[in-house]
Amino acid sequence: MKIIEHTIDDIEIIPKSLFKYYKFDTKYNKKRLKGEVFFSSPLKFNDPFDSQLDVENNHEKFTDEWLFKKLFELGYEEIEIKSKIKDLRKANKGDNVVIEIQKKQLENCGILCLSENYISPLMWAYYTNNEGYCIEYDTKNILQDIIVGFLDEIPPYLIDHLINRKNYCEQKRDYKDKPERTKNADNLFSNFNFRNIKNNKLIDMSKDELLYFAQNLYVKRLWGRNVEYTNDLGSVVPTLFMDKNNPIVNKKYYTKLTSWQHEKEYRLILSLGGNKSIKIPSKTIKRVILGSNISNENICSLLSILNSENSQENISICQIIIRNNDFDISALDLSDMLEKYNKLIKSFKGL
Repeated sequence: MKIIEHTIDDIEIIPKSLFKYYKFDTKYNKKRLKGEVFFSSPLKFNDPFDSQLDVENNHEKFTDEWLFKKLFELGYEEIEIKSKIKDLRKANKGDNVVIEIQKKQLENCGILCLSENYISPLMWAYYTNNEGYCIEYDTKNILQDIIVGFLDEIPPYLIDHLINRKNYCEQKRDYKDKPERTKNADNLFSNFNFRNIKNNKLIDMSKDELLYFAQNLYVKRLWGRNVEYTNDLGSVVPTLFMDKNNPIVNKKYYTKLTSWQHEKEYRLILSLGGNKSIKIPSKTIKRVILGSNISNENICSLLSILNSENSQENISICQIIIRNNDFDISALDLSDMLEKYNKLIKSFKGL
């Protein structure tokens, strides 16, 4: 199977809807139904090859100054970076320092794994045991929503780094290298809402500075990609560091074996967003699809969350049903389910 080659200036082509499968979990249901999404580090993936292929050490393409900035944003202390660069200059593929830096990259890389397929029996069985649910997201503003949510999660030291060393408050910072992404950033953030920012390190910025900071985060730190599937992972030769002079984007974060192609996966990849929960507006949720074996008690629990958030009327709710030896979906009678929920609550109170 041929792997499609993406250039570094690609603009995201996102389907109108994307789906995320969830197990029923009383700890996380409310957050999910309020719009919170989790960008996982690839180190937590169940596929040991996913995003974790051996990398070539391409240190020679970069100056010590560039490497210093890169290692600092990965979490290395300034006092140790000089020696790390010295070790890196002597290292070959598979050496300890290369493996160590790659692990740091994986820890800092956040990936939100979504699907274009909401009715796959394999997906329902594997990710929900047919007892969970699937959320359909409206992707119209999802790139902006993720960046706005990410702004509140960036630690102060990293903000200082991005502003003072990386010039993220500069307008059209990457226009020369990434003209199309820079233009797209203007469109994505034309209605940028500054009032929602709560990060104390950012709230004193001028509107222009905050706007440019958000735009540069998108241009450099957020990508949307269809996962590409191959029978031969040996055809993917990732490098330790991204090379902007290479017209092909590094494929290590969105290439998987063909055995996973039934997932029809689409990824949102957030550099420096590893293992971070990002709050996006609950109105992004279009539909909640319930598993075929979800219990009435769990259905009522989910409905009560939606009802308490006053968002139920904007969200369609349906359930997987098995018909003619295949999966189908059927809309739920919400008034009937709410009546069952109220009766259930009364029965508990009477115990």
